[in-house]
Amino acid sequence: GAFAVTARDISDVMIAHFVNKRVHCKRRRSPAAMHILACSGAHNFREGEKEEVQRREQVKCVALPDMIGGKGQLANLLDSKGIISREIPCIAFERNKAPLSQILTQEEWEMVFISAPEAATIVLSAWCEAAKPDIPFACVGEKTRNILLDAGIATAYPPSFSHPPSSGKELISRLPGPQTSGRVLLPVSARARGDTEDRLRARGYSVERIDTYDT
Repeated sequence: GAFAVTARDISDVMIAHFVNKRVHCKRRRSPAAMHILACSGAHNFREGEKEEVQRREQVKCVALPDMIGGKGQLANLLDSKGIISREIPCIAFERNKAPLSQILTQEEWEMVFISAPEAATIVLSAWCEAAKPDIPFACVGEKTRNILLDAGIATAYPPSFSHPPSSGKELISRLPGPQTSGRVLLPVSARARGDTEDRLRARGYSVERIDTYDT
């Protein structure tokens, strides 16, 4: 048997395990959340929860939605407690037909701003097709940066952080502002909101958003 773990379960488990307090809400925790708490040594059950967990001792695996590469904090916690977990792919990507390789070379870009691993993969492919033009890259998140580093691209932004900022808002706040053309190429999901380009424009950059994929 297996449980599928939802975002709400993750929240309940993190609060109960790390804060060591009961979840202050009226909702009933799911069997998945209760099972994880029982196996990880937590004792803060509400009335009737522990009995339900004991009736479900046949559960041998916890299913986690795939977080797009790399194990998350919850998966590592489960492993440390001897609980088997399996990541299940729940996200699919479809690439759009944007002529990204041509766009990379058609004008002078101050930087390419990449905020997601899938965008990094797509840009990397187009960058190779365009004969690897000399363009500075800015990236958000460790996985995004690692995709570029594995291809031999050293990100110009951030240049001095041991770990790249985990949010676009944080990275944009640390950018120096326009130094050359001020033009920023922003490859994103078609479903992405306009927050990133708005913040870049507020810093004085001219932003060209390209919807390179859909989620």
